[in-house]
Amino acid sequence: MRNWKQVRKLFYWKLQRREIKLGERTVLMAVLNVTPDSFSDGGKYADPDRAFARAIELEEQGADIVDIGAESTRPGSARISAAEEMRRLIPVLKRLKDRLSIPVSVDTYKAEVAERALELGVEIINDPSGLTFEPQLARAVSNHDAGLVLNHMRGLPETWRSSAPCPTPWAPSPAIWMPRLAAPAAWASIRPSW
Repeated sequence: MRNWKQVRKLFYWKLQRREIKLGERTVLMAVLNVTPDSFSDGGKYADPDRAFARAIELEEQGADIVDIGAESTRPGSARISAAEEMRRLIPVLKRLKDRLSIPVSVDTYKAEVAERALELGVEIINDPSGLTFEPQLARAVSNHDAGLVLNHMRGLPETWRSSAPCPTPWAPSPAIWMPRLAAPAAWASIRPSW
């Protein structure tokens, strides 16, 4: 029987300041919500100092990436303006700049927010809309040689409560194939080891 390491290909995700090796082991992305209405922690890290301390703790606990979200996308949530999202996010990013040895990711679908976050040292943008809300976000990411993670929403957060269940919740995420179609410049930053 073959060892899985002999069969599995390695990929290197090239970011602006580092590479992340994919395929050798599972890469852990820790989520840090700085929203007052977070579905996972109830707004526990809305204070920038608490969020900073939590990011440091997540790295110490073994996270490979810290993903910071400043707008809730939980079912029934209302969208917020770019100005409000940046008001929540920027103080945390300023505290974290050059303080972690792992990359910081920002969960946003807004190009304006992504641009400002990338200027503050963020290396990955995690778009929960899969570039469907603001396709120009891909250009901002590409201009900064940053990584791009694409997720997908089924509808809009404000309408999820009335949506029927997803027929195949076990289906693989399009994040594996969508970057080739939606953001070729970002996909080009991931190269196989062979």
